[in-house]
Amino acid sequence: MLVHFTRNAERTNTTPFIIKGKTVTPGHTAKILGVVMDAELRYKQHIAKAATKGLIAVMALKRLRMVSPSTARQLFGATVAPVVDYASNIWMHACGGSAIAVINRVQRIGAQAIIGTFRTVATVIGEAEASIRSVRERHSERATKLWVDLHMLYKTNPLSRLRTKVLQRFTSPLQKIAYTHRHRLTDKMEII
Repeated sequence: MLVHFTRNAERTNTTPFIIKGKTVTPGHTAKILGVVMDAELRYKQHIAKAATKGLIAVMALKRLRMVSPSTARQLFGATVAPVVDYASNIWMHACGGSAIAVINRVQRIGAQAIIGTFRTVATVIGEAEASIRSVRERHSERATKLWVDLHMLYKTNPLSRLRTKVLQRFTSPLQKIAYTHRHRLTDKMEII
């Protein structure tokens, strides 16, 4: 698969390449380790697929009858949340207005499945009553874990020398995580 990652339409090129005798035409999306990456790196297709898979999982959870709220909460955390949050460190920065609304729908239905609320209950109220973390909280926790894990690598690991400088233009997801965690004292943490 060949994709030109750029947001500038003038820089895209549709000229096919010949690699080992096979013609490869540049595409608009590529699926890399389960993450659908579009040419503009906006992750709309991946977020839509994650929300669809999460909706399927949460509807299966909602169909379960006679399940206690604690068991339903455990099932939500084990089956629905991982499906929706897969590789969220990469695409969480692109999860704005309409994209977060789709994922919040999964959260609302999950809260309904856990505690049996009405369909008109707000997502925030449902999350609080069902004792489930919001999407933003889960994404923030995963980003913090990634940041700490990167700083806890052994010095022999090539990723331990990775330094992220926050640029004014074209900031990557890792640069955004670095910027939000710039005041964390990871130098004094003990590797266990």
